[in-house]
Amino acid sequence: RRNRTCETKLFAAPQAEVGASRGRSSLPAVLVVWGVWFAMAAADVWLVARYGSNVPSWDEWDMVPTLTHEQPVTGEWLWSQHNEHRVPLPRLVFLVLHRIFGIDFRVTMYFNTLVMAALAAASIVAATRLRGRLSYSDVFFPLTLLNWGQAVNLLWGWQLQFFTSVLLAMVALLAIALAGTGVSLSTAGIVEGVM
Repeated sequence: RRNRTCETKLFAAPQAEVGASRGRSSLPAVLVVWGVWFAMAAADVWLVARYGSNVPSWDEWDMVPTLTHEQPVTGEWLWSQHNEHRVPLPRLVFLVLHRIFGIDFRVTMYFNTLVMAALAAASIVAATRLRGRLSYSDVFFPLTLLNWGQAVNLLWGWQLQFFTSVLLAMVALLAIALAGTGVSLSTAGIVEGVM
């Protein structure tokens, strides 16, 4: 009986601390975290606007025949190898973006930038929801996902294949993390299945 009481107290203490830390986020923390997010997202958009090129580079040349309708979009083409990889989803996203916005190779650069900005924002919101308040440490997400250390990736539209992978992995991670906070695991699974 004595051991059970110790175990209960051992596991109950962290819950009490978590509950005590819930509350309103401080205005300075909100301004710093969301200010950094906004500044870095805007800087990335500026980077693409200033240095992005509307000329295909490297692997993007493989997409030119499809964009110009010389290569039909078939299941065989979607599943065909691109170097050593099979990338049907990035190819579809690439084609859809160019069909919607016209053939401009900066479109996928903007898409990649906006995906990273959205993931940084979603991570901030998820961390806030899990913790119960915003923290200065949440600035980690925009600093990691939106920094100019990946400028080369942001300025090469075909990196869409890697940004799409990051998007799918982060959506899965966020869905799993939030599953214990009111989002059911089945809903999280459905969201990831759709992604």
